[in-house]
Amino acid sequence: MLGETRERQWKQINFRTVKTVLGMEFLHELYNRYHPEINCLRFKNTVIATEGKQVTSYAPKDEWEFMGKWFGKRFLKKDQAVIDNLQSYLDRPKERFHRFLEEMETADITELDNEELAMALIDIQFVPLTELYTVNHVQIEHALNGAIDTLLEREFDDEEEFNKAKSTLIYADKLTVGVEEKQAFYELVKDGLELGIDTIEQGDGNAVTAVRDHFEEYRYIHSAYGAEPYEFEYYVERYNDLADKGIAHIETTLQQIEAADKRAAHRREEYLSKIDHNEQLKELVELMASVGTLRDRNKALLGQSTKYREQLLNEISERSGVPREELNWYFLTELCKLLDNGSRIDDETIASRKVGMVFTRNELVDTNASFAIEDDATGVLAGECASVGTYEGVVRVVRDSSDNDRMNLGDVMVAPGTDFDLINAMQRAGAIVTEEGGILSHAAVISRELDIPCLIGVEKATELLEGGKRVRVDADGGEITVLGDQI
Repeated sequence: MLGETRERQWKQINFRTVKTVLGMEFLHELYNRYHPEINCLRFKNTVIATEGKQVTSYAPKDEWEFMGKWFGKRFLKKDQAVIDNLQSYLDRPKERFHRFLEEMETADITELDNEELAMALIDIQFVPLTELYTVNHVQIEHALNGAIDTLLEREFDDEEEFNKAKSTLIYADKLTVGVEEKQAFYELVKDGLELGIDTIEQGDGNAVTAVRDHFEEYRYIHSAYGAEPYEFEYYVERYNDLADKGIAHIETTLQQIEAADKRAAHRREEYLSKIDHNEQLKELVELMASVGTLRDRNKALLGQSTKYREQLLNEISERSGVPREELNWYFLTELCKLLDNGSRIDDETIASRKVGMVFTRNELVDTNASFAIEDDATGVLAGECASVGTYEGVVRVVRDSSDNDRMNLGDVMVAPGTDFDLINAMQRAGAIVTEEGGILSHAAVISRELDIPCLIGVEKATELLEGGKRVRVDADGGEITVLGDQI
């Protein structure tokens, strides 16, 4: 299988920073999720390549193109059964998942025997998959994207107008969880300042209680696949930094969030009126917007489940004597064996996994293999418009949360892909460029929400766009121009 993979051309479909091998396994399982009455066509040969805790996912380009065309035709041909089943999936309340979280919240894991602990770990892995990811959302997005493209091309001949229409029409009517969290925290600090609380320490009373409540509610929203959650100290420092900037700054920022949302909603209404005669297109863009909202909300929910995975791993470390960090490199079956009969993974294997692994769709993982991407990229800086506009600024390459502080206000953020852990950098960006492509990708959705230009699917962007260079991001035209060194 691995020999075959080196001969194929691959499309990057995701990039994540993942703390544990359990999180990597979760992603591997996720790409094969499907419902036969919705996405009967699915990825069969995905590859996940890891380098330390950085995880990049790929699908064969031929599979990607086949799925986009033929799964997309289900929507173009108005397959009502597929549309109805998808809508039913979008509306499902996920009662079992929420019940599971409640059970974990009240459970005393120290009272579980080893078998019960192993079974709880298995549930942590597969209940979210079953409840939150019955289908693979990337495949749904890709099929809808192809169908919408076909219909929009009939409405808009001009490429720039087409790009504007597409990125505008799929804007969701709900703020993403990341921006919702920012809004809530700014309101919290504003309330504190109005009460005269200019700074807080961890021992203060009501202000600390408010920050701690916020911390408990939101700390795991960016940890869906296993990224490190923020510590309480981060929120204390964040409060003090914002308080130092004053109420005027906070009110201006809140107004900017609201104004950006209103502008995007207004533009969407304008374009909806332009396609008012096309009921099929209107239905599909509403579906796409709903899928985008679901992806965002599900990732936040998944982050909540990682809280309990951490608790289980801490308990396993305590019982087995295996250092907690070392357990990050155990697969699910190995953790169960550790609990069952004390089997440990040798240091050499752990060290090898830290260097890199390759997961293939036929369930093989070869820690000694390398995975090289062979493509025909020409270095032309072009991509797909995910959020409209043109912007000039300085490039900052951001790969994980440790790079957040490198972003200055107004920089052009260039990344392999983004997720909740990079939200702080994204909120400083004047424009965003990513290598991964998906009109409902995290970068695409957040950029539309922040009302800043965004290009996705820019091959080798992190290699070809050098940090410190000035560039022009023309999202409307789908191009990036390097202007020279920073002035």
